[in-house]
Amino acid sequence: MYMQEVLACASKNGPDPLFGIKDVSRLQQLKSFSMARGFTFDYMHTLLLGVVKSVTIMLFDSTNHTSAFYVTPQGNSTKFLHH
Repeated sequence: MYMQEVLACASKNGPDPLFGIKDVSRLQQLKSFSMARGFTFDYMHTLLLGVVKSVTIMLFDSTNHTSAFYVTPQGNSTKFLHH
């Protein structure tokens, strides 16, 4: 169903990119390829550009204490089980 929504959105927008996306990847047409599992983590984007640092700060920063993803200093993550 998701793929149908993406194709419909792409056909409505014509040749103009939507959020920087010009078209559906040709890799999606391969039945034996998973877009979610088919790529490795990129060292530059995950570590060098600070993605891991940003996510870690987001998880442990006390300003996010009301968010569902916040991890308390005691490590109590039981709120994940209740959402």
